[in-house]
Amino acid sequence: AGFIDGRVVLAAQSRLRLVGRALDGPGHRMDLPTLPLRRASGGPPEEPTVVLDLPDRLVLHKPPGWEAERSARDGSAAAEAEGEAHGQLLRALLARFPVRRCWPIVGDAEHHHGLLHRLDVPSSGLLLVAKSYTAYYDLRLQLSSGGLVRDYLVLCHGHVPPERREVSARIASTSTAPRPGEVAASGKPSVTRLKVVAHAWRSGLPFTLVAVRIVTGRRHQIRVHLQHIGHPTVCDGKYTPSEVFRADSEWCPRNFLHRYRL
Repeated sequence: AGFIDGRVVLAAQSRLRLVGRALDGPGHRMDLPTLPLRRASGGPPEEPTVVLDLPDRLVLHKPPGWEAERSARDGSAAAEAEGEAHGQLLRALLARFPVRRCWPIVGDAEHHHGLLHRLDVPSSGLLLVAKSYTAYYDLRLQLSSGGLVRDYLVLCHGHVPPERREVSARIASTSTAPRPGEVAASGKPSVTRLKVVAHAWRSGLPFTLVAVRIVTGRRHQIRVHLQHIGHPTVCDGKYTPSEVFRADSEWCPRNFLHRYRL
């Protein structure tokens, strides 16, 4: 991301705009049922809210506990159980946009229903949603070429030195590992930039608040990279030992990772 020649981006933008407009044509519209917005008992108390609504795209705020989208690779029994325990963001999206306002892309699983990226279930923050194929391809190109900035605020364990500004380590994603992502030589190049905002202590233990910007967008990238350098995020059930997670859960009810800027 961020290393594509500008001329290539402009050429791709022109072609993708044509493809998007063709798919957005009246012949491709479909009727979509308005699905009920259900929340299982014990599920997340907050509901997604629309932060910015533009003609062809919108920005949603995803509270912790909502699943953005369940992909085919997440079809395990554990993922199915998690899906039942958490609110479905797609269902909320359909409930907020009646059939007459739905664009075809909302019902298109191959285009992720217009959802441009994911946020982990226990995390919160801003999500981009395309309401048209034209907008989807435009935003996807921005993501792929490094034109879209994604900033996060994270509370992590330990004392992160102020001079630590970047983590560059390859991340491999596998469905067989206990964790969805891990640093491995066989993984994809991944870069996370960070800035120490504050240091704090609680019950004699050090914590660091860091502002994070991801250059690449691997699955669980921030959580994997922070765990790799010895500073896992607070209340992370996947990348901290079980005893640490239990101790965190006593005072922090959710994974302390929030995307605050797009």
